[in-house]
Amino acid sequence: MKRAHRPDFAALRGSPSIKSNDAFLWPDINQEDLLRSRILPIFLDARRKNSPSTFWISDVALCNVAYAANAIEEPYLNRHAMLFKDDNSPRSYGELVSWTNEESALQLIKRGSGPPPGTGLTVLEIQQCIISFLVDCCTEIMHDIPAENLRNAPVMPEPTLSTEA
Repeated sequence: MKRAHRPDFAALRGSPSIKSNDAFLWPDINQEDLLRSRILPIFLDARRKNSPSTFWISDVALCNVAYAANAIEEPYLNRHAMLFKDDNSPRSYGELVSWTNEESALQLIKRGSGPPPGTGLTVLEIQQCIISFLVDCCTEIMHDIPAENLRNAPVMPEPTLSTEA
């Protein structure tokens, strides 16, 4: 994990301490930001409550420095889009959909089409890293519970706040 806020800018400046594209792909995962008192719990809670499809646009937007620096190479596949659906099924999340003409492309856009396939692969890489990071954080926080038990635990309802003073 990078130490400083916005490690993507340090990578852009050619900092010798930045040696990989991680700084470009995950600029929000850094020690300076996550050590602030409420950031990690808010990050965990947001990703817990919402489908990964909720975040694909913001995940890509955080990579704007990487795109400006041409630090991300994305393959190109003509006449295709990648759809990020709320069902989160491994078989359909990030589904590759082809379109044959401008009308079918317009229909995909109206349905909430996702990005081109190359950008979609970047989204999948970003989200896989974020989820792995958050699972590792939870595993460390709850170190007294075996990791397998954490992964197979039922989803509990969110606790309600007491209004009594």
